[in-house]
Amino acid sequence: MVTNWLRITHQSETIQLSWQRGYESPRLAPEILFQQPFDEENAAELRWYLEDYLKFPYGIFPDNAVKIEQKLQHWGQQLFELVFRSTEKGREFFQEATREGLDNCELGIISDNAEVLNLPWELLYSPDYQFLAPSLAGMYRSLSSQGVKAPLPLMPNDQLNILLVIARPYDQQDVGFKTIARPLLAALQPIRQQVNLKVLRPPSLKAFEAELQANKGFYHIVHFDGHGNFDSETQGVLVFENEQGNEQLVSARGNLGSAG
Repeated sequence: MVTNWLRITHQSETIQLSWQRGYESPRLAPEILFQQPFDEENAAELRWYLEDYLKFPYGIFPDNAVKIEQKLQHWGQQLFELVFRSTEKGREFFQEATREGLDNCELGIISDNAEVLNLPWELLYSPDYQFLAPSLAGMYRSLSSQGVKAPLPLMPNDQLNILLVIARPYDQQDVGFKTIARPLLAALQPIRQQVNLKVLRPPSLKAFEAELQANKGFYHIVHFDGHGNFDSETQGVLVFENEQGNEQLVSARGNLGSAG
């Protein structure tokens, strides 16, 4: 159970760390100037390592990959030092929030800047804990402004209805269908008799809208298994497939169009 929350809030050119325990009011550390360690060259190296090399780790590529792997810890530790060790309060907050274990602490990154939200925060590295992300109770990104939530209608209470949208518009460059679906199905195994799971085919925006319109108030959960990002205006973007199986970019404001 999560009992501690650390939040990194970015505004303008500064970040501010806060710590909340249980139902206590959040405590704030002093604001500090934010200088992230990832320039365009570093970002390109990390993107190549995650998106290209890991799918084909052969030939001459491993030598270059080793060099990048040696940098991952360095980049992550730079980010950790900036966020959690630039001030005495930052040191104190991290120590107290993780005293009961990283698995009792959740980390949030809050910003209205797409570049900040897109940073690989999962690389945060502590000399004591190593990479934080695998051990934390959770890590999330959020806009500072909260959207207006529509009231929920009455929902079915006899079973859990899930709509699974699996979009793979990039063929061999995408991870396999079962990579995410298998752990999801395994997690639902103990309550499988009470779960109704439907996979949307085709995984297009048109089919998605039609399914929700035809079954209003039916689905408790929509699980999107695919690519997501933030555009230059910090709008969330999901990548569906169009009728031809090519990418279909859909922002929070509406369809951005299709490729191919």
